[in-house]
Amino acid sequence: MTLKTGRLLILCLVLLVSIAIGAGLFIRNYTGTANAATFTYRMVPADGGVIQSKQPELQVQLTLPGETLASYQLYLDGQAIAAAYQPELGLITGRPPQELQPGRHNLSLTFVLTGYQPVEISSSFTIEDKRSEYQSPGAGTEQSSLLAAGLNVLNQYRTALALPPVTEQSLLTRSAQAHADYLARNRLLGHYEDKSQPGFTGATVKERAELAGYYQPVGEGLSTAAVDGGGGVDSLMDAPYHRLAHINPNFTEVGMGFTLRPDCTVINYGAPQGLTDGRIVVYPYPGQTDAKIGWKAVETPNPLAAYGQEETYVGYPISLSVHDSATRELQVLSASLATAGGQPVPFFLVDASKESAWKQHVFLIPRTVLVPGMAYTARIESLRLMADGSTATLAREWTFATLPNLEAASASLGQMSNGADFVSVKLKNGELADLAYTVKQGGQIWQTYQDGRYLRYNPGQPLTGTFTLELTSSLFPGPVVYEFEMTGNEQNRQLMLR
Repeated sequence: MTLKTGRLLILCLVLLVSIAIGAGLFIRNYTGTANAATFTYRMVPADGGVIQSKQPELQVQLTLPGETLASYQLYLDGQAIAAAYQPELGLITGRPPQELQPGRHNLSLTFVLTGYQPVEISSSFTIEDKRSEYQSPGAGTEQSSLLAAGLNVLNQYRTALALPPVTEQSLLTRSAQAHADYLARNRLLGHYEDKSQPGFTGATVKERAELAGYYQPVGEGLSTAAVDGGGGVDSLMDAPYHRLAHINPNFTEVGMGFTLRPDCTVINYGAPQGLTDGRIVVYPYPGQTDAKIGWKAVETPNPLAAYGQEETYVGYPISLSVHDSATRELQVLSASLATAGGQPVPFFLVDASKESAWKQHVFLIPRTVLVPGMAYTARIESLRLMADGSTATLAREWTFATLPNLEAASASLGQMSNGADFVSVKLKNGELADLAYTVKQGGQIWQTYQDGRYLRYNPGQPLTGTFTLELTSSLFPGPVVYEFEMTGNEQNRQLMLR
C-alpha cells in the first residue's frame, strides 16, 4: 500500500513581548469641571474580565492629547504597588508582588495632569484557578530522555553560534507539556487553546506560562517531526521563522513537552533578563562547513507567501536577525549571495517590506537547491531602526560551505493509516526533492521511498532485526548504505541507525 507524505506542520512561534489589548477592554472619556482635560484610557485585565494568571501584568494605557502626566500611583485591592511609565507608549505597567488568590480583584490608578486636580480610574477582574488541569510533564524515563536530547541538540546550535546555552526551566516545561497534551487530546495543532476544549490551560503561550508561574517574556514553537533524538528541535532550526527563537540570545531558559504517535514537540522559551541583548546573529554561521543545501517551504506562516511559493523545494534559508526590544525594524539596503567563484545565486528576499509583524530579520532563501561541497558568501546591508527613533547602518558579510556528501542524520518509525510501520529518513543535507531510498532485510525489499511517496511491501506483523537503508539523490555520486536495528513489539517499536 502507499502513503503520500503529508505536510510537516511547523507552526508559528508566538513571541509575546508586545502590549496585549484583549477582548472586553473598554475606553472611557473623562471630562473635568473647569478648564477640563479630556483623555481616554484602557485597562488590562479588562473590567469584568476573567483570567487564569495569578500574577498578571497590569496595564493602564492613557491617551493625553496635549497634556502632561505629572504623577501617578497604581493600586491593587487598595494597596499601592510599584509601576513604571513609558511616555512614548502612554503606558503604565505593574505586577503584583506575589501570586494572587483566585477570586475578584480591583485595579485602580490615581494620576495628576499638570494644572489639574487628581483623577482616579478603576476596574475589576476575576482570577480562575485552573492549575488542577495540568498533566504531569516529566513522568517516566522516556520523557526525561526526550527532554535531554532536545536540550542537547538546541545547545549544539547555540554553541556553534557563540550564544549563551539554554537551561531547562521546570515551569516552562510544565506549560509546554500541558499544551502538547491539549493538542494530542483534542487532535489539534496550533498555538492557541479553546476554553471549551478539555485540557485547556490558557488561550496563549503567555497565559499558559503565567499559569505555571513564569512571568518573563516568552515564545513558543512546535513541530510534528519525529521527536526521537531531538528531531523536533532540528526541524524548527530549518524553518526560518522558528529558527529565530532557537538563536535568540535573550532566550536562555526553555521547557519542552512531547507526545508520541502523534509525534509533537512543543518548546516554550523564556527571557529571564528581558529582551536586552541586541547582537546580530547569522545562520548558517561564519566558517560553517556542513551547511544544508535544501529545504521544503512547509512552515506556517509561510515565509515565501509573498512570492506565491507553497510547499516548494528551495535552497537552504540564510538568515540575519536581531532580537532586542530596542530594535524596531531592519530595512534592507542591499543583499547578495554568491559562490566562492563569484557566481551570483538567485534568491527570494524576505525582509520588513514583506512582513506585517516581525521585522527584525532578513532571509535570503535560494531559489534552487545549493551545490554540495560549495563555499558561499552572503552579504546584507540594512538600516536598523530603533524604538527611540534613532537609526544605524548594519552590514555583515560572511562565508560558509555546504556538506559535500549525502548523509543521513536520523531514521524514525512512522505509521500508515492501517497501523503498519514505515521508515522516515532525515538528511544532514536538508530536504531534497529527488531523495529516494530503499529498506531491505535479507536481500528482500521491505519499503521504498520515491517522489515523496512511501511503498511498503509485505505488510503484516511488525518486523524486527537488522535492515539496510540505501539512499540516492542525483546531486550526489552513487548510493549511500546504512544499517539499522528494529526492535520491540507493537506498543514499543524502536529503530537505531548505525
